[in-house]
Amino acid sequence: MFEREDFRRGVALLGDLGYTYDSWHYHFQNDAFAELAEAVPGTTIVLDHFGTPCGVGDYAGKADEVFAQWQAGIKRLVGCPNVVVKIGGLAMPVNGFGWGENERPPSSDEVAAAHHDYYLRTIDAFGPERCMFESNFPVDKLSLSYNVYWNAMKKFRYVIPMRSSMRCFTRPPRGFIDCPKANIEAPQRIFFSQSRPKTISATPLLLLSLIHISEPTRLLSSAYAGVGVKKK
Repeated sequence: MFEREDFRRGVALLGDLGYTYDSWHYHFQNDAFAELAEAVPGTTIVLDHFGTPCGVGDYAGKADEVFAQWQAGIKRLVGCPNVVVKIGGLAMPVNGFGWGENERPPSSDEVAAAHHDYYLRTIDAFGPERCMFESNFPVDKLSLSYNVYWNAMKKFRYVIPMRSSMRCFTRPPRGFIDCPKANIEAPQRIFFSQSRPKTISATPLLLLSLIHISEPTRLLSSAYAGVGVKKK
């Protein structure tokens, strides 16, 4: 889908209108995603959930291989100045940690240890100016509780340099909250939201997606690319 000219025109139109574009896809689609970002430099594009490292199906039991492939994709995306990242959402079943299948849920120490390299490598690569923490609840609740997630993030607070972690936690990068038609000022507080999005009427666009509004009050469109978790 990222390669389609009509889709790219739709994403470019979002930028022309002053909106941003959110994409949720898998790590093995990051090269195609980078080509999309390069083709529409006037649109701020939000990479959701780190570009979802996949750990099931063909990728089950290949954590090191997945991390290497994911990291190569991240390095390429850093060169696209219109790409910013939401860091979180690594506790979905598709990530392959298997926590939802265990007799007991993971502790915050387990979560912090398993996710440590993804968070630090992404912040190091993009810089805190282009990163924003997210919770991805209630989806991540399939694997852990919100309290466990929150405590794991507080533990990251001690390994991420003070200045960087404060920027990621408290001030979203410019572009995450651009909302020209709503004309609402962004709240200055920690951006962990459990609010359920409210659907609004979408401007006709050449996109296979919905435009909706959610806290912290920003318009976004999500493309659910790569259904099926298989290699190309």
